[in-house]
Amino acid sequence: MDRVFVAGEIRQRTKTGAGRDVEIIGPLADDLITHHEQTAPESSDALVCPSRVGTPIHLENWRRRVWRPAVVAVGLEWATPYTGRRTDISLMIHAGVSPVLVAAAVGHTSGETIWKHYARVFDGARTTGAVPMDHAVRAARRAVRRNSLPAVFPRDNVVQLRPATKNV
Repeated sequence: MDRVFVAGEIRQRTKTGAGRDVEIIGPLADDLITHHEQTAPESSDALVCPSRVGTPIHLENWRRRVWRPAVVAVGLEWATPYTGRRTDISLMIHAGVSPVLVAAAVGHTSGETIWKHYARVFDGARTTGAVPMDHAVRAARRAVRRNSLPAVFPRDNVVQLRPATKNV
């Protein structure tokens, strides 16, 4: 990661001053490639998730227009965007990634913070066997599709999802 978007501006450094490489799992890489083929400008300096006009998204607008309708439609009103970070960490743990590597992947300087907040997840993962992250995500997407929800959100930043149907 060469740049970050914080408090309305693009900065050249993260808060710790260190760069960070972000591993992208297969399903997300596929989504990003498709998204950029359809929307990204030709610049190699393009943002990963720009607004419709190519600028950084305004977080509050995105939460109101995209996030909130999506979580309501799938019955996860309690979820926040930060829930995605926790999900990523939990998926890494269940994939068998070591605590030190999980900590490094999310920007912690040691595994202590991961242990402090995710001890129960490590305990549960110990008895279930490793599940690669891309397999877990693909399985979840198949379940979502069975409930009549789209796998990818529309480009116009307005999400119109049908409520999930219960499989009986």
